[in-house]
Amino acid sequence: IGVGSVGKSGLLRFLMREDVRRHYLGEEWDRYLFLHLDAYALVEFTPWAFYELLLHRLVQTVEALGLDQEATTYFADLYQQVITSERELLAQRYVERAVSTLRGRYGYRLVFLLDEFDSVFVQVDSRLFAGLRALRDDHKYALVYVAASRDDLSRIRPLDGPSEAFYELLSLNSFGLGPYSQADARWMINRLAARRQAHVPANQAGRLIEATGGHPGLLRAATWAVLDGKVNPLADDLRVILLKTAGVREECRKIWEGLKEDEQRALAYVVEDVPFPADLQPALALLERKKVLCKRKPFCRLFADYVAQQGITQELYVDRDLHQVILGRRVITDLTEKEWALLCALDDRRGKVCDRNYLIRRVYPDDDPGAVSDEALQSLVARLRRKLSPSGKRQPIVTVRGSGYKLVSLR
Repeated sequence: IGVGSVGKSGLLRFLMREDVRRHYLGEEWDRYLFLHLDAYALVEFTPWAFYELLLHRLVQTVEALGLDQEATTYFADLYQQVITSERELLAQRYVERAVSTLRGRYGYRLVFLLDEFDSVFVQVDSRLFAGLRALRDDHKYALVYVAASRDDLSRIRPLDGPSEAFYELLSLNSFGLGPYSQADARWMINRLAARRQAHVPANQAGRLIEATGGHPGLLRAATWAVLDGKVNPLADDLRVILLKTAGVREECRKIWEGLKEDEQRALAYVVEDVPFPADLQPALALLERKKVLCKRKPFCRLFADYVAQQGITQELYVDRDLHQVILGRRVITDLTEKEWALLCALDDRRGKVCDRNYLIRRVYPDDDPGAVSDEALQSLVARLRRKLSPSGKRQPIVTVRGSGYKLVSLR
């Protein structure tokens, strides 16, 4: 699991390299077959298309292994029949047959590298995940799935029986992919500089790594800005300058927009050091797991600056667990029962006009709507407004003349 441009695909490609497999798998390195299954290579997001891609990669792998002609012909025939028929069940059964043959007759273990897997998990019918789970159950200790995703899979799709069974295979072996180490970051800078037949001195490289936190996407964009002569890496205000460059800002945007709303809010509260809502603790834990935060600090100050510019903490936040309101650095806890009911009603339709009938049903559920006067509702709104904004400035509740009231953004 990792945020945008952190190097998930790069890590999977790294695992494909022969020298890496030799190093980590020892003498049996050549008994493992690694297949890279990239969601971008799917012809469509269906179970059949996934099996088609999987079988295609198996055929390519068999050809590269140089197995006997009988094996090459056998796997090619399986693939051709899948292509010709376009039948999902046939594709699934032929994948099962191909895996069983590679395992039983040739003694290989298989590692399926599932790149950009969040796209597959969200869009493909759960029949696929039932099939993949069954395939793994048939070949325990000989078949491994390695999935790369921007988020925990349970947060991107409601889990039904088949998808939950597949998710169970991954959930207990989940790791966050964070920024580069110092050594890897310097290697990347040198590699980028070599493309331009240039050199980035060690002290300048150190400034870039410090500014970007070693995040691959940010580091790449910052290095290109230096190599293009747009940025002086020794400038005192390097963070400010980098954040104004298009490439760096775009990488910040990708990281930010790749986070769910609760993660964005939790991150903003940490960055701006304002009172932290209790119900955002799970999001905080996920940010730590993704290495966006380390010991409750952002992975780099440059990205923290970008987060602060989003103005999230200026929004009114209704913490229903603790029955309080957070607005900037203020924590409001003295709302009456009716004021709280009114605020929750507006918050449930934030950004939309709430008419009188809706608000009365929510705030006075036990009363006859006709018995509640307009003056009573107006008085309640006025009291709530004073508590949310004593000065009258930056008022989050606005009146929509002739229609009702609306809770609006303060950004």
